[in-house]
Amino acid sequence: MPEGRIPIIGSSELEHLFQAHKPDIVVFDTVNYFVPPKSNMNSANDALGTLYPLKKLATKYKSTITLNTHVGKLAAAGNAGSHSVNFGVGSVAISGMCRSIWTLGRVKDENGKPTYIRALCPSKNNLVAGDLPCLLFELSPENGFLWAGLDYDLTATELYSSGEKSTRAPKKTEAKAFITALLSDSDKLSKVVAQEAIKAGISIETLNDAKKELNIISEKRGDAWWWLSKSANPLP
Repeated sequence: MPEGRIPIIGSSELEHLFQAHKPDIVVFDTVNYFVPPKSNMNSANDALGTLYPLKKLATKYKSTITLNTHVGKLAAAGNAGSHSVNFGVGSVAISGMCRSIWTLGRVKDENGKPTYIRALCPSKNNLVAGDLPCLLFELSPENGFLWAGLDYDLTATELYSSGEKSTRAPKKTEAKAFITALLSDSDKLSKVVAQEAIKAGISIETLNDAKKELNIISEKRGDAWWWLSKSANPLP
């Protein structure tokens, strides 16, 4: 492969790189640099079709794939309007393919001003049991890079919240985006959906209203109820 040439996702060049090196981890930074020119990553169908070859490579070569992407303009401006799992640019179908999503942002002081402390906060976690903390580190002219500990209370949404001036989307709109992202990769236990909704600041009443409008199907398996992923249509 010529030096400096970017191997496009789905190309034989990328396949050859995996075959030659059998990497433990591959980082695409940012992922949009590696997609075919005509791919529309804002379309659920295009995004899924474009990224599916990566899933096949990860399975075949037992590699971990990391996709880096920018935070969308609304979230970056403090007007997130949805669960942090949807902060990244592009279709929510992208987040649905990922087993784990982390959101990076600057921690604010008591006056709402950004500090030198950065936080890497979990937005989605299907890999391990339990809640994960945010990872804190300092990045400053004086100290450079320094680890700054863990924070179990901070959330990814708070990193991009503009406080009282925030113009948040209606709660039901937020709940719909949350449900679509949560169900995009697999069926979920009803109680798990409820627990995750509460963590995201969505009431059970709003959650159930959004479920009804999205026509989400529930199914009883044994003694437990499940929400079916096949009934969740990806949002554009």
